[in-house]
Amino acid sequence: ENFKVGNIWQAEEFLSTNPDDIIGKFDAHFNGFKRLNPEVEVTRLAHNDFKKLVPNSIGLIRTGDPTAYGNVILESV
Repeated sequence: ENFKVGNIWQAEEFLSTNPDDIIGKFDAHFNGFKRLNPEVEVTRLAHNDFKKLVPNSIGLIRTGDPTAYGNVILESV
């Protein structure tokens, strides 16, 4: 209960550069957040617009995951 996700952002290019199984895994995680909080919104936007959100972030986690456009921004509520 220390961190509750309210919004999720991801680059829309993720959908056109990754196979269906990878997209499905990400969507399954997103749906897990939605089960915990039905008000969670997933927004996919152009990668250049996505990058503009990063400077306003409080913390960054670098996983080293090589998935193309696999970065996400989680906003707490």
